[in-house]
This record gives sequence, structure tokens and C-alpha cells, in this order.
Amino acid sequence: YAGEAKARIAEIAFEGPALTLEAAELTDAELHIRELKSGELNIRPIIQRRTKRDGKGDFRLYITDLKANNLVFTYERLQHRNPEYGVDYNDMEVRNICGMVYNLSVVRGVIACDLKNISGVEKSGFVLDDFNAKLLVDKGYIKFEELSAATQKSTIDMPYLVLDGGNWERYKYYIDSVKMVGIVDYASLHSSDLAYFAPKLRSWDVQVRDINGSFEGYVRDFEAELNSVSLGDNSYINGVAHIVGLPDWRTATY
Repeated sequence: YAGEAKARIAEIAFEGPALTLEAAELTDAELHIRELKSGELNIRPIIQRRTKRDGKGDFRLYITDLKANNLVFTYERLQHRNPEYGVDYNDMEVRNICGMVYNLSVVRGVIACDLKNISGVEKSGFVLDDFNAKLLVDKGYIKFEELSAATQKSTIDMPYLVLDGGNWERYKYYIDSVKMVGIVDYASLHSSDLAYFAPKLRSWDVQVRDINGSFEGYVRDFEAELNSVSLGDNSYINGVAHIVGLPDWRTATY
């Protein structure tokens, strides 16, 4: 659903085919992704109708610049996590999404674009003030480059972040099936922001600064190299960590 959508047609190519738009603007639009009883996501039938038997479609779409105003995005699985506090990864709702998208291309199922000054509010209360990155999405493979993000109390700069599940179905079993690889150039994170994703940190009031390092692995089998981390006025940490398994979130302390 879109309240208002407008753009100038820059080029139409019938051989291909391809459509190029410029000065696009999308206002009060909503995208709702839900899991069906079959286990498939509701957008899969739409994607299948747009693709050939080899999984690739011929249609190409290019948008040189797109302004987003007050967009809504929801993602819902049949089984919710229902945490007492923070983001429910199986029932997410992000509203008031605003920002710019440059150099958007949709070619044979691969999406690429530059995200600039993206902001939004998740229903849990988590507020993202500014997000920037070069984005590539291809069948369960998500890559961010030159990523930067900021809230009122936290900032992070990552030259590289990859989420690789091989296909979208494996994201349903994220902790075991989606590999994460990333490099952190600099980050300053406050526990109040982290608490939306790790609720046990809600009672903390800690700022972790000067984070620099890299990580690779799955949530259940995770390796990280910390070149530097600052805590308080005089505490510093560096080292290598290999974490296997998950703590019992009902009884774990942090």
C-alpha cells in the first residue's frame, strides 16, 4: 500500500525490459511481510510470478533517487517471542521511516542501493536516528558496506557486514543457520540501546566506547577479535573470544 507515489520516467527500454525512474518520492507507504500457515512468507508467491523457472526474472528497475516519507514496515512470524521488553524479532513493526535511497537497482532478483539518513521507530520504543550504508540483497545474502548508525546514545561505524543464510528459509532458524561476518571500525554503545535486543541489560547504565574489532560465525558458534574496548575512565579490554552455545535467557545474567 502507498498513500502517494510519484516519479519522473527517465528511460524505458523494451529490450530487456527495463525502467529507469528519477526524482521518486514515496509517502505513507506500508509493506507487511507475514508468515503463512504453510511456512512461506506472503511475498513469495509474488516473487515467483515475477521470475522464470531458473529463479531469475528479466525485468530490470532502476531508481536514481528516492525520498521516503513516513513509511511502515512489519515482519511477523506465526510464533511470536513475546519478550517482556525490547524487540520481538518474530513480530517487528517499524514506523515513521524516512530518508533517501540512491542508485536503487533490481536486476534478476538482486537488489542494490545506497541508503542515506534513514530513521525510524520500532514499536518496542527503539529509535534509530540515522542509518547509512551501501546495501546488496540476493536470495538470503545481505551485505552492508560503509555502514554507520546512530541513536541518541550510541554510534557505530562498520566498513563491512554480511549476513549469509544461503536462502530466506534459513532465516527462520537464524541462530544456527545464518553466518555473520563483520568489521567494526568504531563504536560507542550504551546499555539502554542494547537492552532492546538483550533485555537483561535494561537495569544497567553503562557506555562502552572505542570498540574496534571483527567477528565471524553463527549466534550459537561465534568468534570475535577485540582490538580495543573502553569501559569507564580507566578500564580497557582486548582479546579473542570464541562463544559456543547460548545461555538460558530465563536465568542468565550479564
